[in-house]
Amino acid sequence: MSLSLDSSEKLALQKQVKERWQCVRITSILMLSEGFSVSEISAILGIDDNSVYRYQSAYLDLGLDSFLSRHYQGYFGKLNSIQLGHLHQEL
Repeated sequence: MSLSLDSSEKLALQKQVKERWQCVRITSILMLSEGFSVSEISAILGIDDNSVYRYQSAYLDLGLDSFLSRHYQGYFGKLNSIQLGHLHQEL
């Protein structure tokens, strides 16, 4: 597996880092562009091989902005609004 980035693309990636999860994603892309193997990257960064493959696919398919966006929505639990109100009063 290989990925080629020019110096301006590498610099653009490095400037995007705001949080650790972004750093891991960007570093995996940069390491792929430098010729590191997937197994080396996963061992160095402490992530699964499949994550490296997913990051590469996402970067190539979605572009930088979408690659670095996180559309995570937390789980709100099973309490309804009345139960949440009672809980809020107790706390």
